[in-house]
Amino acid sequence: MLVADQNESDQLRRKRISETDALGRLKDVWEVRSADGATEGVSFPGWPDVTAGYCTSYEYNTLDNLTTVTQVPRRAALFTIR
Repeated sequence: MLVADQNESDQLRRKRISETDALGRLKDVWEVRSADGATEGVSFPGWPDVTAGYCTSYEYNTLDNLTTVTQVPRRAALFTIR
């Protein structure tokens, strides 16, 4: 499920779009930005103005524990939780 969120606490009023998996866990969060060398191209049904952004992805193990957080550009950060 995709959800658009205008984060009220963000002084720059950056738009975020999040996606959850079938179990309701956070899967991806896109921070919508203008295209530049560090953003990733993207398109979402219903949001034609969204063309680029930064993505943070979350992975879970079979016990529902968060195990990995990856930020795009993929070279930026990879956190493994043990």
